[in-house]
Amino acid sequence: MDFAEYPVDGGEFPRAAPEAVGLDPVAVRDAVAFTEGRTTRSIRIYRHGYLVAAGDRDAVRAHGVRPVWSASKSVLAMVTGRAAALGLLELDDPIGRYVTAADARHRDITVRHLLNQSSGLAFRTLRELAVPVYDQVGLALTAEPKHAPGTYFEYAQAPLSLLGHVISRAAGMDSVEFAQRELFTPLGIEPKQWWVAKDRAGHPYWAGLVFLSAHNLARLGHVLLREGQWGERELLTADFVRQARTPAPTNPGYGFLLWLNAATDTITCRAPIRSILDRPVIASAPADTYLFSGMFDQIVAIIPSLDMVIVRTGQVPNRTLDITGAMSVITAEWAHEFCRRLFTGCADPAAPADPGPFRSDGLRPLLRGATVRTAIAG
Repeated sequence: MDFAEYPVDGGEFPRAAPEAVGLDPVAVRDAVAFTEGRTTRSIRIYRHGYLVAAGDRDAVRAHGVRPVWSASKSVLAMVTGRAAALGLLELDDPIGRYVTAADARHRDITVRHLLNQSSGLAFRTLRELAVPVYDQVGLALTAEPKHAPGTYFEYAQAPLSLLGHVISRAAGMDSVEFAQRELFTPLGIEPKQWWVAKDRAGHPYWAGLVFLSAHNLARLGHVLLREGQWGERELLTADFVRQARTPAPTNPGYGFLLWLNAATDTITCRAPIRSILDRPVIASAPADTYLFSGMFDQIVAIIPSLDMVIVRTGQVPNRTLDITGAMSVITAEWAHEFCRRLFTGCADPAAPADPGPFRSDGLRPLLRGATVRTAIAG
């Protein structure tokens, strides 16, 4: 079946039956039904540019604008990529080039460091999560550098408000206005169909308070799936998309504010629950899968090898005692079982072998004590 043309007017993707795009219809129905029973608002499965499955309540809920929590970070990565595509900034530019308030301890942090969560700045949990109370850009610019930039991964929040501020300075306009003009409008997403909450100083909180619908999350996922293209228009360069899904030097399971489905020694998330993962993000999904991932499993999974995008929004769907699955950005039991069901009987050579039932980490992360984070030796 030929690839579908993406809708350029904000409309729905064309539909196709699962069997028309090489998916087992029974397996697809089983995966969707399983997900709908797990406090899901919307579940959508796309292949070759076609919407091939959605939940029974999806027609009502897929267009509802809801917080996507830390999946917001991946939206910011795409906004950064658009600024780079227009030549407004370079990924290895120091932030001091754009932010005159950055002092000697902060000015050499680069755009790339912020995208890889390796700024080296101390993460002040309560302040960075108390969005209405603090100026998040100010928090980042006064945060104590604990490590040299680019040598240590820590999943932080305020540094991403700083990245949004860099984009504003580079573009000469508010980063939300820039995102609307340069990314969302070309995708057919109108200003009333998304927004970003702001902190007390009026800075957009790109780290976790972007509001979007499942319908429009799918559009963003497809831009990445098509190497930055939307129809005839290049929104992101293919090189940026390649770099975005390349493992960061400080965390092989993380790219440019995207989670990568690579097995690692340790991936750590600290926002706000300390959590540890020493397995692929979704062991039952192809290894090249990468994700927007937010609290309560707000998921956009991009699977290049299968030419697929999967979107799920809702509340926490996991039914294990895993700390990693309770509320963090790390997927757990639901995603594992969903993919096992979805790919059952898929004849595509890129489809993963069934790894068996989900392996629960239980309370092991808490028993380990302090948060373990990946770092470059030395």
